[in-house]
Amino acid sequence: MSYKKIGLISATFLCLMIGCTGKGPNIIINSDSKTTSTSDDEFSYEAPNSDKISAGASTSEQSQGLSIDWSKYNFRNLATVNNNGTFVVEAEDLDLSQATMQELCDHFYEYPTGAAAAITSNGACIACISYPTILGFKFECLEDCTITFIDRCAKYEDNYSLNQNATFWFDEEDPFVFEYSSFGHTNENQWYNWKDVEIGTVRVSKGTHMFQIQITGAFANTDCFKLVVTNYGA
Repeated sequence: MSYKKIGLISATFLCLMIGCTGKGPNIIINSDSKTTSTSDDEFSYEAPNSDKISAGASTSEQSQGLSIDWSKYNFRNLATVNNNGTFVVEAEDLDLSQATMQELCDHFYEYPTGAAAAITSNGACIACISYPTILGFKFECLEDCTITFIDRCAKYEDNYSLNQNATFWFDEEDPFVFEYSSFGHTNENQWYNWKDVEIGTVRVSKGTHMFQIQITGAFANTDCFKLVVTNYGA
């Protein structure tokens, strides 16, 4: 047998081996339907230990914060603010197709069970996200209002600082600065001991806006984001 034929057979065998390895992700396409897929256009599985920079952004862009070109990212409109009250954006509805996964993880989406299920918004959350990752969503305000942004999240460790592991923005204004590290687990809710962390408050004009997150470390398990609206139309 010629060397050329041996090389062709070896390459074919190698491709077959690669195609049969790996564990498929459990991915939510829409949090309302609970439909799962591994091939939807809006989501793609990111293998553990990836060093890919989100959506092609350079390391320089990542480190400069507000210089990031937010138009590169798929921020979907996930809320319409039309009155005073609390509007919820489910974390599992964010586009995670460019997210980087923490080591030893094989999925971004989790479904808490037992006692944690009853206190989890919509029954699902996101987890295992690490640097470098950009996340965010759009929302529409039908009138001027004041919004307080809240991240409902959890961390097993009790000495974890959310703001030291993620930077939060509204539109392209200065990043929010806050202190919160009262995390930790309980016997019932080990990984899902949800805390409502107040990120910041801004006056928001009528129109479409963005809420962005740059992951700078290991991101907390995240249930949802709350937009607490006051002074609507005032």
